[in-house]
Amino acid sequence: EQNIASQSVTPFILARVNELTQGASMATNIALLENNASIAGRLAAKLCDRRPIAISQIKKNSSIPIKPKVVSIGAAIVDFEAITSEDVKDDGGSYNGHIVQRMGGVARNHAEALGRLGCDSIFISAIGDDSNGQFFRQNSEKMIEKHEDALETSDFILLDSNLPVPLMTRVLEIAKKHEKQVWLEPTDIDKVRKVFATGLVDAVTATSPNANEFLEWAKLCQVAVDPSVVNSADSVLELIEKEKTRLLLNTSLFVVTLSNKGSAVVYRNNLGQLEFQSLPPPIQMDKIVSVSGAGDSFNSGVIAGLTHNKTVIESLRIGQECARLTLQTSLATSEAINPQMFK
Repeated sequence: EQNIASQSVTPFILARVNELTQGASMATNIALLENNASIAGRLAAKLCDRRPIAISQIKKNSSIPIKPKVVSIGAAIVDFEAITSEDVKDDGGSYNGHIVQRMGGVARNHAEALGRLGCDSIFISAIGDDSNGQFFRQNSEKMIEKHEDALETSDFILLDSNLPVPLMTRVLEIAKKHEKQVWLEPTDIDKVRKVFATGLVDAVTATSPNANEFLEWAKLCQVAVDPSVVNSADSVLELIEKEKTRLLLNTSLFVVTLSNKGSAVVYRNNLGQLEFQSLPPPIQMDKIVSVSGAGDSFNSGVIAGLTHNKTVIESLRIGQECARLTLQTSLATSEAINPQMFK
């Protein structure tokens, strides 16, 4: 007996095996360690390679029906719209009409539509552009920190580009940290730049620029584009297919709305492959009462569909129907939008 115990056992066994195998075991152990290191390195690289997932991969862990939670962050305003049925000319004349006052704001519109569609809709906003509004904006990041738990437990986050860059940055940081899906609504050409200024555009899961916003998006992605490309959905789809790596970034759903030309839609299916689809306008132009809020209703319908485990195609149909209803009312969100639209 050699009285070998405790921490001395392993070194003794390794030395004895090496002796009996005339050094062959040492070479084997070294090769094993090198192989383990190689595999570990590849696994680490895979974990760091944050690839876009299928936009439809929003599943509930529980079989018990739970309202999907969607957090909308952004603007709340009061809209005033002058409406006339007369043929208005730039001649200095007066025309009969009426003024409509309504609740508005990109994020607020989404929050209302999502609530009408049966989601647990949470709305975070600052109100006003006066001294009180400035106070809200100065403290808005603290407000986001206070409600981080709402973002952490959400199924989707709607981000309105009316927010200041520091606040957008913080929201995207939280979303990325908790691996939450983010729908970015660009709102206008200048505000498209904000999400790129955050340095976190890769945290955006879905976005819905209009024609001009898409052209600005392409410019920021260093893609040269002929402005006439937005004259048809098919042309937009051809461009995106050609420049998909630079234009889509990390998004899994990309919708370009083209007014009376319909919409161009690109999304990732369950295999992670890109699907390309054009959508017709939701309604005939002569039946439109007001376009205000229609895009927000479309987005909300798609988000609600996805969070209720509908397919992308089904969700797009719901979005189209929500937009159609809002286009036929002077309200920013049609009161006819409801959960029955899922059936």
